[in-house]
Amino acid sequence: MNARDVHRIISALCFHHAANQYTFDTLFEGSRTAEEKLAYYRQMTVDVVMRYLQCK
Repeated sequence: MNARDVHRIISALCFHHAANQYTFDTLFEGSRTAEEKLAYYRQMTVDVVMRYLQCK
């Protein structure tokens, strides 16, 4: 595990969100505000990376 691997994980999560935000908004998240979604995905990214690092 190195910095490049952590960057890859974060980039993948961010790209997926940016590329699919309109589809996911329509299907799953119609009631959240933009600020709520941003806060949720920011925290989710931190949680995923921290859990991944703890397993290594």
